[in-house]
Amino acid sequence: MNTLSSLIKRNMLMYLKNRMAVFFSLLSVMTILGLYIIFLANININTVQSLINANRQAIAYLVNSWVMAGIIIVNSVTVTLSVLGIMIDDETNNHMASFLVSPVSRLKLTLGYISSSFIIGTIMCILTLVLSQVYIVSSGGNFLTIYQILRVLGLIIISVFSSTCFVFFLVSLVRTSGSFSALSIIVGSFVGFAAGIYIPVGELPNTVQTAIKYIPIFYDTSLMQSVYTETPVSKVFAGTSPDIVSEYLHKTGIMINWGGNIVSDLSKIAIITISGTIFIILSVLLMRKRRMVSM
Repeated sequence: MNTLSSLIKRNMLMYLKNRMAVFFSLLSVMTILGLYIIFLANININTVQSLINANRQAIAYLVNSWVMAGIIIVNSVTVTLSVLGIMIDDETNNHMASFLVSPVSRLKLTLGYISSSFIIGTIMCILTLVLSQVYIVSSGGNFLTIYQILRVLGLIIISVFSSTCFVFFLVSLVRTSGSFSALSIIVGSFVGFAAGIYIPVGELPNTVQTAIKYIPIFYDTSLMQSVYTETPVSKVFAGTSPDIVSEYLHKTGIMINWGGNIVSDLSKIAIITISGTIFIILSVLLMRKRRMVSM
């Protein structure tokens, strides 16, 4: 246990001391936030106004909540991926070989990478939660209730677990710093679309909508947005037809329809946890082959 704790501490410190790694892990979030403030905010607000003639500030509260929830999920992917870059650095610098011939077991070495990624990812997502609340309230919205915050914290743990398993699988496929950099760029560019933040999923072609439903992060985002938007949805759509509310929830991905059936929150959680478990099993199989090659 002391060995594992030391490995986790070592990996966390290596990440936090690398300012460029921290910066690039947050780059996707900063890009999304910048695009949202400059371009997407008015587009999304106008989209809601096309459904209902409500107070613009109330709509802004709704749209801000929807985007901030998505940013938390994006963080869960980009931060964990950046932390796992330490594994690539260790292999590139032959530190991995040194670990393999030491008394440190390979299982503890793998758990050290995964655990440090999970811990840092969770901390950064909680920090994003705090900052998102400051942004929403400063823009005229309200704080989440205590119950909603507890639900968000639970979803952060589930989402970071799923993201860590997924990105660990991706990192297991690469072996050089150049390949990892390319992977980071691809994931950083794609994650915003997969989460449905750049363009609401309802605005995409049907084939693309169907493809996104096979990506676990889409369900992470849907769950987080459902909590974040509870209060503003009730304000904006108060007294309106349930059909209008349903249309908005489907268009933004908060409510997911699969085969004519609404995907429940419990089903979304099951999809996230099962997919994460599958990815971590595949990663272990890949790492066994990878270590055999390294030896």
